[in-house]
Amino acid sequence: MTQRQIQLSDDLAAAFPAYLNSLGLNAPDGSLLALDSDGSGSFRDFLSHKIADAAQQALDAGRTVNCPAFTVQNGKITAVDFPAFMRFITRMKEAPPFDDVTMHSFENNLFGGAQ
Repeated sequence: MTQRQIQLSDDLAAAFPAYLNSLGLNAPDGSLLALDSDGSGSFRDFLSHKIADAAQQALDAGRTVNCPAFTVQNGKITAVDFPAFMRFITRMKEAPPFDDVTMHSFENNLFGGAQ
């Protein structure tokens, strides 16, 4: 990424916890899903459990789950290292991912033109 994209990525990452917390999301049990400024919190824990559940379903279906972020013991996913998982799946789009400042991304035109 360019220096500008790196700065945008850092800015977006810093703003994300406050944005997510403003949504007032709840887990199925009604508990609040939130992030601390460092990215930890109940939302990340919830995602880790969902990722572990998906990996467990793959294992149960006989698929190989080859991700160093998972701890597997006796055929069961027992832990997910969330930062390691995020590094493993890599960046999927450059920053900003959905609203390119040059107006050249597909998403900029998703809801019509400037008129």
